[in-house]
Amino acid sequence: MRTDESLSTPSDIPVRGPESDPATALIRSLTPRLSEEDERELAHHILTDHTNAIQDRGEWEGRLGEWDDAYHNRTVDKTFPWVGACNFHVPITMLGVETYKPRLVDAILGQQPPILVVPTTAAGEDRRMTVETVLNWQVQSQLKLEATVTQSAHLFLQPGLAVAKTYWKVDRRRRKFVREFPPSTTMPAIFEAIFGTDQPRHLESTGEQTWRGEIVTSPQGGGPLEVLLTVKVLEDGIQVLVDRDDVTEHPQVDLVEPIDLFVPVKGGQEVMELPWVQQRLWMTQDDLRRKVLQGRFYKDSVAALLTSGTPKGDKPTLDSQRYREAQDAAEGVEGLEHQAAEHGVDLASQHGLGEARQLFGCVLTVAVEERHGVELLSQGVGVAHLLVAPVPLVVPVPEHGHAESARVVLVLHPDCEGAVGRGVVHHQDLAIVVRQQ
Repeated sequence: MRTDESLSTPSDIPVRGPESDPATALIRSLTPRLSEEDERELAHHILTDHTNAIQDRGEWEGRLGEWDDAYHNRTVDKTFPWVGACNFHVPITMLGVETYKPRLVDAILGQQPPILVVPTTAAGEDRRMTVETVLNWQVQSQLKLEATVTQSAHLFLQPGLAVAKTYWKVDRRRRKFVREFPPSTTMPAIFEAIFGTDQPRHLESTGEQTWRGEIVTSPQGGGPLEVLLTVKVLEDGIQVLVDRDDVTEHPQVDLVEPIDLFVPVKGGQEVMELPWVQQRLWMTQDDLRRKVLQGRFYKDSVAALLTSGTPKGDKPTLDSQRYREAQDAAEGVEGLEHQAAEHGVDLASQHGLGEARQLFGCVLTVAVEERHGVELLSQGVGVAHLLVAPVPLVVPVPEHGHAESARVVLVLHPDCEGAVGRGVVHHQDLAIVVRQQ
């Protein structure tokens, strides 16, 4: 029987990096790694901006808790004209928010189908129905945007800031399963049933009835996918044990929690005028390791982060305490610890680094924890395009108490996986930011 001391913790498991792949050589050359001194200097700039932004928005954070209390009708007991006098409170804020939410959702998803394709050429008329069907399937089935749009309408009204990050999601995982086939099934048929059109290459025998190979994936998915096969022939059939890396890629829309978005105070009226934009990320150890396998994070930096101590969970000590207390109260989980996660910052920056090397429009990821300082996890090509389109919506703004218009800002997503991999900007590389004018 093993004792607790003999068991390995996740931080004891070595961080596995991607294998060298000629298909990703040119992509990696776009953002060569900085020297240790430059990384340290750049990380210091990022942490300084992050800390200053937290201090500047302190009053706004306090009001977030007040607005959440008003929405959930959390008030103190009345003591005038006597203690307990008519402790009945009408949820005025909630009634107003819930009245406007269906109108905002209906403005986006009200028509069926929600997306209509208008061809601009005669040749496009033949493909119109196909393109329209695929886009509507993606919005309604694959992305399941109805719940996201509903939540974004709520955030737009309460607390008044909705940020949707649209990007190309790459998920790399290890899968292990067994498939059974009739005894007369041929090996080509077995391989086609298991792998489809993505057949493994460079198969080599590693033992009796066992093979190892690899499957080519996209540059965004990292190195080739390892495949281990074990075949066992029985009297009534054939069993195949498959142990392989698997990558899924698809567009994804995530809503950024308002408290996890940082911008400099009085930095500008438009996104492109801001010197930097930060998003706070919460990642588990598994998330960090998969980023390394995809070639997105540096192996040594993640290894240092995982061995630096026990994660504190997604409860920052420097900010957002009042906001998270209000959220916990609404969910009935006061005092419970959140999921253990590492704290990082995804930064779209325009900082200059020294006189010899300028980093403009770059995307950097740093780990921010008091226990180990600051670590630069990755860098990449950043914001290159900006599209601004006014939205004809009139909604109440909690801060001002009167109706104002809104604006949608499309910004190249900080992960910029698609832009780096394809050299062009596609719709999945854009983040949608709804701002009050």
